[in-house]
Amino acid sequence: MMDKWKQIMLQKFGKKASKNWITAALDIQMVSLGIKPSCLFDQWLVSGDDMNELITELMAEDLISRNIVVATVGMDVIVYGCFCEKLSESDFQVLYIDVSSALKYPILVGDGKENQTTRTFAAFRDSMCLTNLSDTEASYRSPVNIEICKELNVPCLFGLMLSYPCVYWYNNSEGEENCLSGQALVHFQVKGHLLNSENSSLVKKSKFTCVIYSFSVPENLVDLLRSDVNLWFVRWSDAGSWKKLFSLVWIDEEVLNPQAVCL
Repeated sequence: MMDKWKQIMLQKFGKKASKNWITAALDIQMVSLGIKPSCLFDQWLVSGDDMNELITELMAEDLISRNIVVATVGMDVIVYGCFCEKLSESDFQVLYIDVSSALKYPILVGDGKENQTTRTFAAFRDSMCLTNLSDTEASYRSPVNIEICKELNVPCLFGLMLSYPCVYWYNNSEGEENCLSGQALVHFQVKGHLLNSENSSLVKKSKFTCVIYSFSVPENLVDLLRSDVNLWFVRWSDAGSWKKLFSLVWIDEEVLNPQAVCL
């Protein structure tokens, strides 16, 4: 399997895939197996059409499931797994963190400021719930383009698509700046040891450590949010989908002090 993934990646993207093809392959496989709902592809620069062609070829080789779609938001490309049901209230047990530039410190969002972004995500997710795409439908499906409007907060949308327990939001009318520069951030990472089996042998190391989720929370809010983050991890871990690819999963955290933060 490892050789086939490498062959397809390098044939499609050439030298720019030579360094990070394993990480890219793992990200896509995690989505295909339902371990996480999506990945924001950032291993190298790629267009939505190119990613769609890659996903189609991986499907044809039976390396991934057919319940995968490609979405674009501006220049960004998301690989999304259509294993969902229609959204219910419990789907939005997400904590929104206001990092608008006018604030001195981040605060929790109130007054439904994030509603437009939430509705955009709900509409996208509901439209993607096609859990039994036929070979023909999967082969000819075009990338889904999400239009950026002034009410849509793109970093917030990405956080929802990636299923983070806490997502950043800022007031678009104040510009693209945020108040996170110089703020201490608690960086959470969900990690796993890759199984040493033929089904998942993208690498040859039995204890290869893979980052499954990665997100941050402002340190000034972490005491309020830590229990929600821990509950989110426990629920994800108890669901057990990670066992298809990993022998062990855990969550790490560290405090970062970035001079500037670009969302």
